[in-house]
Amino acid sequence: MVKQTKDKRQKGVACLVPDDNQDDRVELPNWDEWHVPARDTQGHYSNMRLKVPRQLEAEAQKAVKSECYPYRSVGYLFRHALLKHLFWLQDHPEYRNGVGSTINAVNAMVRLIREDEYLEDFRLVFERLDNRVRDYENRGNRGRAKQLVIQIWAEIKKMEDDFWRGEYERELKRRFGNLLEVKKPETVDEDDQT
Repeated sequence: MVKQTKDKRQKGVACLVPDDNQDDRVELPNWDEWHVPARDTQGHYSNMRLKVPRQLEAEAQKAVKSECYPYRSVGYLFRHALLKHLFWLQDHPEYRNGVGSTINAVNAMVRLIREDEYLEDFRLVFERLDNRVRDYENRGNRGRAKQLVIQIWAEIKKMEDDFWRGEYERELKRRFGNLLEVKKPETVDEDDQT
């Protein structure tokens, strides 16, 4: 049995072993530890072809389809596995024989690409939100613009509490703080009701 979550990238996705024993839950690391980009910082990549037994391919497909792991495709799984195995080889000098001389540089590049992807997503979210809010306000529908900003705020609050959540919160407040303000209902004193 697999415990599914709304967002496969979410930290703490847990899987259950087949006997459904609740004590056998496994905490998985953050999405950052699973995602290995397919391209380098210049957009270059290499195609790798490999032959594997059908059962291995079937297991890889099951892992992807289970939605228990944050892989979007078998390619994501294999890139992650390859990187992890190269680190393992680097940590075992008896197997190394030259392996690992550039693995730290590769890992640094992977981290940089992730940051680039996060920054691009950040820019795109606010570019699109700006366009939607401006469009609604130009049509005289400020209520819908406000509703959209509040919905986006709620989604940001669901993000893992990290650097990027802070960036999204600050930028949303900076650009749309006026739409986030909620007026408190006026209260009537009991003395004034007479």
